[in-house]
Amino acid sequence: DEVTSESDDGESDDNGDFEIFENYTSLDYEPFQNPPKSATEALIKFMKLVLTEIR
Repeated sequence: DEVTSESDDGESDDNGDFEIFENYTSLDYEPFQNPPKSATEALIKFMKLVLTEIR
């Protein structure tokens, strides 16, 4: 009685898990698409707050 991990049709299920993942590749990036200055300033303030809280 030999035990195998393959299915009855002789093919392995190793690749079955990868079919459930969605494509999360990045969108096309244009270098001139920068966040507004106010968003950048808000992000800097937020990161300063985070860094002072973890000290």
